[in-house]
Amino acid sequence: MVLQPPLASKLLQIPLLTAVSLFILRLVCASLAGTIHPDEHLQLPEVAATLALVYDDRGDGPLQTWEWTTENPVRSVVPVWITLGALFKLLNSLIHVSPTTIFVSQRFFMFALSYLDNLLISKTDQSSSISTSIFNTSPALLVFLLRPFSNTLETTLLAGLFVTFSQILSNRTIRWKRVAWSGLFGVILALGTWTRITFVAFALPSCVMLVIYPFVLSSWTLADPSEKLKLVKKDSSTPKRESLPFSQALQISLSNLGPLILAFVLSASLFIFVDSVHFSKGHKLVIAPLNALLYNTSTENLKQHGLHPRWLHVVVNMPMIFGLRVVQVIVGVAGIYNAASAIVKGKIPWSIFKSEEITLFFTILYHLSIMVPLLLLSLLPHQEPRFLIPLIVPIALAESSLSGLKPDFWEKVRRVRPMSISANRAFRRIDKIIKSTTISTLHLILLTTVFSFLHQGGLVPTLLQLNTKIAPSNPKQQSNQTSNLEVIFWKTFMPPRSLLVSSVPKGETRGRAPPIHITDLSGSPTSILHSSLSHPQPPTARTLLVAPAYSFDLLPSPAFPRECFTEILRPPVGGLVHLDMDRLDELIAGGWGRRGLGVWEVASGCLRDLD
Repeated sequence: MVLQPPLASKLLQIPLLTAVSLFILRLVCASLAGTIHPDEHLQLPEVAATLALVYDDRGDGPLQTWEWTTENPVRSVVPVWITLGALFKLLNSLIHVSPTTIFVSQRFFMFALSYLDNLLISKTDQSSSISTSIFNTSPALLVFLLRPFSNTLETTLLAGLFVTFSQILSNRTIRWKRVAWSGLFGVILALGTWTRITFVAFALPSCVMLVIYPFVLSSWTLADPSEKLKLVKKDSSTPKRESLPFSQALQISLSNLGPLILAFVLSASLFIFVDSVHFSKGHKLVIAPLNALLYNTSTENLKQHGLHPRWLHVVVNMPMIFGLRVVQVIVGVAGIYNAASAIVKGKIPWSIFKSEEITLFFTILYHLSIMVPLLLLSLLPHQEPRFLIPLIVPIALAESSLSGLKPDFWEKVRRVRPMSISANRAFRRIDKIIKSTTISTLHLILLTTVFSFLHQGGLVPTLLQLNTKIAPSNPKQQSNQTSNLEVIFWKTFMPPRSLLVSSVPKGETRGRAPPIHITDLSGSPTSILHSSLSHPQPPTARTLLVAPAYSFDLLPSPAFPRECFTEILRPPVGGLVHLDMDRLDELIAGGWGRRGLGVWEVASGCLRDLD
């Protein structure tokens, strides 16, 4: 086996200026306040705040959606607790955790987690820096992975799974190391499954290849006397492929599966116990992945979230997230298919590729890890772009691995499969195009600007500024605003309440800010908005309206007299554009000066009932 350079040496090969530039770029993207999807707040931060912090029960606290409150919860609290839950708990023991602290800490955590992804990818692909370069400049990283989606954790766990797989093969002749890494593979597999049920689709190729590798790899050497396996003597002049006898290959395969299954079962049992105690106080067995599977295989359930054509992932979402890399994947799959087909059909002896065997094996694994999950996720009628985020890991590794196959490898395949050399040439040409053109740069800038900065860009800044206006400047001081406060959101994403409502200071039972009640009207018609504003809950509450200024301006004056509204935060809050894809016509009609969110206090009893 070829010795690989130490990981530290590889990382030091990155030019300092490039490393600093990428660090700054990633930090800037992590700080952008746009909201891609409400789930970036609802799947981790809101639940973590509920678990780790205390909120005044006189008002609303962080929101727990149906996924956590249904009779059969489809989410597990384990991934929440071991990530942001633990972070918020630690911070709360040191300082008072304000909404600003929650926002900054969660983004910093995801920023740090992205560098763990870098480390895991580097550990898997120690012979090249191609994979880390692809990852560092991918929109999947700079747009999605810096946000606290559950898909972000899923991506990190998939990267960890590839590390354990590579270590199992690197130590395949040393039994105790192979067993230890197989056990860790099982733990990661369980944690990934309890994070998102879709992790099974991403991990499936690795699981299958882990079982079959003893039967297909020929490069075996006796490194541990305790292995006690009679290995086939190597003879480079032999035209036949050298392999282990079936019984020995089966023994190795089972020795991998044993600790893997045991670790998976023990981890899963622990997760089930934690969820059962949390959700039902131990009175009911809660298996979150099973509940999620049953829920998501029902079309009737998915109708509530929106049904999409089965081709959406392949035709729209993949190109949107990965750009020209999709073409590279297609060419790579074509080349590997031709090479594998020639070998399987016996047109080329496997022994010819002995020097490329491990590289070819991993190249096949990575391409399967792209195609299999993409196919399985495309079978479901609800398809969102973020579901494909974990594919950035096998895409980066596949391109690096494919580039590692030597030209003479393709020349050997070309003799029986002429298309393969063409595929390899096309792959290298596309790679040069991606590196030399501005298309990829423009794609990255466009996606980052739209989704990380503009899209719902006024929501988070408005929540944080409104909190500072409502809450006392010092958490130990009592606010002079003692009445209840109802905040009504109209034509915005579902607001993350943990960024508006302050937690109760440590050692106290009541909040020092007035109790806040939050009403989310989403895109409700003006009649419902009028009813909510004229009949606040509770009736004695002060009422604030949070809405895009361009939508507020279109409210009919007779029903919504402007003298009834007092501007609390002048739009656009923070000077930020609030881009709403569903209301582009209102944004354009409103003019540039009214492009963001605003906050207005509604005078009590001023609005008259509609006839």
